[in-house]
Amino acid sequence: MKKLLVVSLFVLCVANPVLAKMVDPQGPDRDGWDICFNHNILGDAWKCAESGPVAEIRFWGSWQDDAVDWYAIEKTTVRIYSDHSAGFFHAPKDLLWERQLGFTIGEQVLHGNQSFYCPCQNFAVSYDHKDYYQLSFEDIQDPFEQELGYIYWLEIEIDVSCTDPPVFFGWKTTPPGNVHYGPAYWKCKDCGGGGWLKDPTVFPPAEEVDLDLAFAIIIPEPATICLLGLGGLALRLRLGQALRRKRRA
Repeated sequence: MKKLLVVSLFVLCVANPVLAKMVDPQGPDRDGWDICFNHNILGDAWKCAESGPVAEIRFWGSWQDDAVDWYAIEKTTVRIYSDHSAGFFHAPKDLLWERQLGFTIGEQVLHGNQSFYCPCQNFAVSYDHKDYYQLSFEDIQDPFEQELGYIYWLEIEIDVSCTDPPVFFGWKTTPPGNVHYGPAYWKCKDCGGGGWLKDPTVFPPAEEVDLDLAFAIIIPEPATICLLGLGGLALRLRLGQALRRKRRA
């Protein structure tokens, strides 16, 4: 029974393998927009909740019309910028870190009534696809070191090849009420223009709705504390057994 108790505690310790390292994790809006990567470089801000290396970055994305073609993705570049702030205004400032990374695709296919938007092309279509995916940049070598309380900007650029017929891949938005440090931004690959990300269906502009993107900065949960706890439990069990043998003697 005592051995079984130790094994059970170990399973509980490793069951939750990640911790968020941003103040406001931005989960996906299952009925939101996907912002096109084909023509746009996209970025959004986060505030560091704990100093340390950014060992993993998660984001969510999907394909227009559910026309999935992972082989069409040629290259993914991830950048991190410092923050320029003036009152409530925030914007990316200096490039701090840049890497070309591959991402893993979550096994579970998620579903919702989703829409697709390309701000560079001024093109938006509502409710054209259902499926979306969790994507992760994992085991990042020489990761960026973030500092508690600082605001940073995550930028992702994904090159999608020209296929026949063409396919379009996008970064999923977070719910509109989950906007922090101003809206996300887009930069046009084709013309060099850009702007803040707004809901394209809301008019007039005075009533525009800011959009943020779905992502999370996470790290592996340290297992050393759990293991030390198990070691202490095993030691107490051995001491208890020794004391009982001594009393019987």
